[in-house]
Amino acid sequence: MVKLYKSREYFLYSFNEQTKDHNHDDVVDSLSVGNEDDLSFYNNNDHPHYHGNTNSTLINLFLGDNEASYYDDVEKSIQQFFLYSVQHPLKSEQFVELRQRVELHTKLWYSIFGKYPAKSNFTFSSSSSSLQQQQQLQQEQYHYKQNLIKATQFLSLNWKKKSSSLTGNQKLLAMLHESLYSWLYGFQYSSLSDILKTSQGKGIVICSGDRYFKYVKSTIITLRTLLHCQLPIEIIFMGDEDLSLSNRKQLEGWGPIYFTDISNTFKNSIVGIEGWAIKPFALIASRFEEIILMDADVTYIRNPEILFEEEGYKATGTFFFKDRTLNQGQHTGVKWLKTWMVDPLPPTKESRFWKEMSEHEMDSSTVVVHKTRALLGLLAVCKFNEYHTRYDVVYRKVLGDKETFWMGFDMARQPYHMNRQPSLFIGELDGKEDTAKELCGHVGHLTGDGKLLYWNGHLVKDKSISLYAIQLLQFDAYVLDNGYEKKWSLDLTCLSLNNEKYTQLHSEDKKIIDKILEEEKKFHYVAEPIKTRE
Repeated sequence: MVKLYKSREYFLYSFNEQTKDHNHDDVVDSLSVGNEDDLSFYNNNDHPHYHGNTNSTLINLFLGDNEASYYDDVEKSIQQFFLYSVQHPLKSEQFVELRQRVELHTKLWYSIFGKYPAKSNFTFSSSSSSLQQQQQLQQEQYHYKQNLIKATQFLSLNWKKKSSSLTGNQKLLAMLHESLYSWLYGFQYSSLSDILKTSQGKGIVICSGDRYFKYVKSTIITLRTLLHCQLPIEIIFMGDEDLSLSNRKQLEGWGPIYFTDISNTFKNSIVGIEGWAIKPFALIASRFEEIILMDADVTYIRNPEILFEEEGYKATGTFFFKDRTLNQGQHTGVKWLKTWMVDPLPPTKESRFWKEMSEHEMDSSTVVVHKTRALLGLLAVCKFNEYHTRYDVVYRKVLGDKETFWMGFDMARQPYHMNRQPSLFIGELDGKEDTAKELCGHVGHLTGDGKLLYWNGHLVKDKSISLYAIQLLQFDAYVLDNGYEKKWSLDLTCLSLNNEKYTQLHSEDKKIIDKILEEEKKFHYVAEPIKTRE
C-alpha cells in the first residue's frame, strides 16, 4: 500500500517561492512506502493505466480515469520539467533551492540504500544478550558498508552511459548527485564507491601547512608520549608549497603517520580549497572511516580515543563541540539561516544560535565523524564550503567553517550530536587566586561526562607574535560557559572575573598539563628561548 503525504516541495522547487503559501491538494511532492523516511516509486502495477514501460515517479499521481490518452505527453512533460529543475545550475545565494535538492538527495538515498544500521533502527532477537546484540549490529554494519560499496558504483560522472541498467530512483539520485557534488569525481575518485572503499578504520586527521607545523609536532608528541594514543594520524595539506618535505620528515618515528596531499583530489576550480575550508574536504579525502579531525593548535590532556565511546557519537556517528556564547540577540547569521531552513532538527532547534542567544554555536577545533554513517551530512557541509558558496554567501554570514557543520547536517536531514557539556575558558589568573580579576587563555572543552579534555590555542599566550617573543601560558583555572554573555577583552583572549566563578584544575589534570609544559620548556617545539643581544 502506498502512503502519500504532504511534505516539503521537493519536485516543485523551480516554482516561485510564493507557491508555498497556496494549497497544493492536487499535488503530492513526496512519496513513501511505510514511513516518511523512504521515497519510493509508485507501484505502477496498481494503476489501471499501467503500460509496463514507465519509470516516472509522479505520472500516476496526475492521471485520472479519463486521462489515459494523455499518458505519454504528461509523462514526457514531467520528466523534462524535473530534468531541467535538477540540472540547471544554482546561484550561490539560492539556499532555498539548495536545501530542496539536498533533502531530495537524502530521501532518494534512503529509498535505494536504506539507513545505516544503528540501535535506534535495528531489531534484535528478543533472546540475545547485550554482547550478542553488539556483535550482531557490528556484523550488520559491516554488511551494509560492503553492499553500499557495490551499490554506489553508478554515482559517478559516467552514470548516463549506464543509465539503461538503472532504476528510475537511481537515475534521479544520479542526476541530483551530479548537480550537487560533481567536484568529487574525475581526479582521485571515479565513483562514490571509491570513497567508501578507501575509508577504513579509526584515526586522527590534522590539516596543516608549514605555518602551524610546530604546533602539530608538539601535539603529536604529546599524544604519543604522555597520553599513549596509538591511533594512526593523517596530516592533510595542499601541495609541497603548503607543507615542506623537510617538515614531514621531522615526524618520522612518531608513527603510524600518513601524509595526504589533497591539492589534486577534487575539482579545485569548484571547491577552491584553502584556509578553514580544507577541513570538511579533508574528512571526505581521509583514508579513515571513523575520524577525529583536530586543529593543528589543540592541546589534549586526555587520550582523544575516548571520543569514539561517547554515547552521542554511538547514536549519530557525530560528536560536535559548542563554542562560547557571544553577541546575544538577532544577528546576520540567524536572519540568513531562517530565510532557508525549515523544520530544524532537534539539536538545531535547541541551539543558542537558533534561539538568538549567541552568534556562535559550534567550535570546529575538533570534529568527530563516522564517514559512512554521516556521509550525506558531510557532503552537504562541503557544499557550504565550495569556493563561491563560502565567499559569496556563507562566510559573510558566519565565521568560517565552524557553523557549516551542523547547518550542513540539518540541511541533509542527518541527525548530529552536539556535546551537552558547555565550552569553557581555561588559562592563567592575573594575580593571586583570591584577588585575580582576569583569566587569560583559550576556549576549551569537556568530555560528555564532564572531564577536562582539550583546549584550542595550544600552550602559548598569543600565536600571532614573533617566534622568539612567544610566551607560554600557565594553566590555573577555568570558567564554564553558562549560556549568557560575559565580559571579554577586545581580542577575546581574557575574561573578566567580575561575578564569574572559576574552577581550579583537578590535581591529576594539573600534573598532565605540567608535564606537557615541561616538555615544551625542554625541547622548545613551539617557543624558542628568548635570545639576548651580544
